[in-house]
Amino acid sequence: FGVAAQLYSLRRPGDQGIGDFTTLGAFGALAATAGAATIGLNPLHMLFPQDRSRASPYHPSDRRFLDPVYLDLARLDEVSLVGFDAHAAEVAALSRGNLVDYPAVWAVKRRHLQRCFAGFDNLCRRQPENDLVRAFEGFISTGGRALRDFAIFQSLSEASRGGNWRQWPAEFGQRDEAALAGFAASHEAELRYHAFLQWLCDRQFGAAATQAREAGLSLGFYRDLAVGAAPDGAEAWANAGSLMAGASIGAPPDPFAEAGQVWGLPPPNPQAWRREGYAGFARLIAANMRHAGLLRIDHVMGFARLFVVPEGASAREGTYLSFPLVDLLGELALESRRAGCAVIGEDLGTVPEGFREALEDRGVLSYRVLWFERDGAGFRSAAD
Repeated sequence: FGVAAQLYSLRRPGDQGIGDFTTLGAFGALAATAGAATIGLNPLHMLFPQDRSRASPYHPSDRRFLDPVYLDLARLDEVSLVGFDAHAAEVAALSRGNLVDYPAVWAVKRRHLQRCFAGFDNLCRRQPENDLVRAFEGFISTGGRALRDFAIFQSLSEASRGGNWRQWPAEFGQRDEAALAGFAASHEAELRYHAFLQWLCDRQFGAAATQAREAGLSLGFYRDLAVGAAPDGAEAWANAGSLMAGASIGAPPDPFAEAGQVWGLPPPNPQAWRREGYAGFARLIAANMRHAGLLRIDHVMGFARLFVVPEGASAREGTYLSFPLVDLLGELALESRRAGCAVIGEDLGTVPEGFREALEDRGVLSYRVLWFERDGAGFRSAAD
């Protein structure tokens, strides 16, 4: 069996007002001792540091990167000599709270993380051969263009105080290469800071996964990939050329939502994906399989078709757009084998004919709601 848990809600005495990676490792180990095989998590995608009121895991800024709000400040000793005693009173108050105060939590964490980075960046300059420094530089190198673009976006967003990138100066909003290179050159420290946060996230999340696995959590963590990213976020900015502008993903009218649904998420352009050999899609899948044994794909029907609604229209005015199912399942299989990560597709809603059979043929598991799995007056057995 597995336990579904929203990481932000996993609280412990002495935390910093929100569930974190340290708690996750302990919870995974505890569940394993009770016989659990997996821990199912909410999407851990990057949200909006400039506006922490935007807390929905399903409307993120960037699905390729982790949100540092889940970092445990008390577990940064290896990369920083800076204690967080200066924040003790604030941290204690946040830890006692029953609700997650996202702006207050991030205000404390952000100040401490900036101090940690200042010390670590100094170490990088003084001891470039230090093992931790080499690990950090290796992380930046492996992250490549995607990580650098993400760091540029975070820095530009801070400079504009979180404004929509479509209102940025044209050279930045439209990603003029020369302008971005100039900005990066003059803001190198800020770019390294945002890469540093991602490195810390990867280390702490990886440590939690190892702790849980070693305690016997046989399937490890069960991650969740949201169906899309917000139109004003880092992912949409970086991939604007492969998204359909002026439209949103949604769902047609059905018994659950008689008016249909519009989710405010720009759909990918399948022709652009095909032109680039699905490289961006593969990177997205790989990023979300990291440190996981299972991956849930939100609204997996999007592999075959997406319901697309023009901007300003109602869901009743939307239409289906076909996607290259065979190609996408092939890429998914490649990344699954590389990561040793199984896949569960959330196939709820209006499912195309033959779609579930296509998933089953390739070993993609199905996602069902128990309440609807009836056999006469009773429920179907798990085996069925």
